[in-house]
Amino acid sequence: TYKGHGTDVALIGGLLGFEPDDPRMKESPKLAEEWGMRIQFIEEVEEPPHPNTVKLVLKHGMQQMTLIGASVGGGKVEIIRLNEFELEFTGTAPAILILHQDKFGAIAAVSSVIADHKINIGQMKVSRKVKGDEALMVIEVDQQVEQALITKIAELPGIYQVASVMI
Repeated sequence: TYKGHGTDVALIGGLLGFEPDDPRMKESPKLAEEWGMRIQFIEEVEEPPHPNTVKLVLKHGMQQMTLIGASVGGGKVEIIRLNEFELEFTGTAPAILILHQDKFGAIAAVSSVIADHKINIGQMKVSRKVKGDEALMVIEVDQQVEQALITKIAELPGIYQVASVMI
């Protein structure tokens, strides 16, 4: 689909934080350049898991993040991989993504903080690269997540990064 369906423009607009109906969407490539973003599209020949798959490699200074996702129809997307972690994340509910040390008690500590904020967990998936190394929690919740909760989780021992995904 790529350029024929405006995928390139939509991806850039999404990176700029635009909603799909934002009137600036068509101008997103130009705006991204004006805002100092350097964007490059590379078509790969390897067979993706889904025909509408995109791999985003986001860089800022020495930091890099790789995200693989697919447009699965009906305006829905599925995030398949974040860096080296397998995911099954659809973004249909607010979520908390937590990169942490894979150690005893990490999940319980995070769950406890979420419960203290009176937020219900709808779904949770934890994946790791190697036992005892890094792990990633993806926790879908029933309501929007406030910064105070993100900050509290980030202060827990063994937590490397925390981010919230709002719908």
